Amino acid sequence: ITDKATTNDVKSAFMTQAAKWHPDRVGPGAPLVLDAYKKVFALLNEAQEVLLDATSRQRYLPSHRRQAAITHLFRLAGVR
Repeated sequence: ITDKATTNDVKSAFMTQAAKWHPDRVGPGAPLVLDAYKKVFALLNEAQEVLLDATSRQRYLPSHRRQAAITHLFRLAGVR
């Protein structure tokens, strides 16, 4: 989602990703995959909480923009 995403955009993006990464999608015979899904799902929940709270979102966006700029510069330099 973009910096300008609305509350509905955030909720929609969360639901899309939650459907893909919900731990209940993992079968009982894959404990390592289940752990990975749990971690990703926890991060999705945390992201949604931050992005839906106006104060938290205001604190998060500047650091996100800095990191995106740094990543872009590394890509331009050929560093991955």
